Amino acid sequence: MDLSNPDPDFWNFGNFAISPVNQISILVGVYEETLPFKKESFKILKSMMVEEESEHHVLRAKTGWTRDGGKDTGWWVGYLETKGNVYFFATRLIKDRKIQNPNFANCRKEITKQLLKLVINE
Repeated sequence: MDLSNPDPDFWNFGNFAISPVNQISILVGVYEETLPFKKESFKILKSMMVEEESEHHVLRAKTGWTRDGGKDTGWWVGYLETKGNVYFFATRLIKDRKIQNPNFANCRKEITKQLLKLVINE
């Protein structure tokens, strides 16, 4: 985060120094509640992360975005709980900022959901 950036969207600028592997590690800690937080905090976080829910699954996720080095980096990380299985994901898309793509923000979710449909059959 660059607080010296005059752009009103300043929190979306700067190096995004976490890898997809690190993202998954944190998500596993959230799911298993093994990170050093109170049980109530996990309950609140998991509730806030619900993206969609059905009788067959719960999808919990969070988006992320940064602009650094002339690139847009968009994230969508989370996990899908089904009857008997949990699938963790960390989708990271990178594009040159010079390339206009009004659907870039939605691509993170669209691509991931298409892949997750392969593991759930509703």
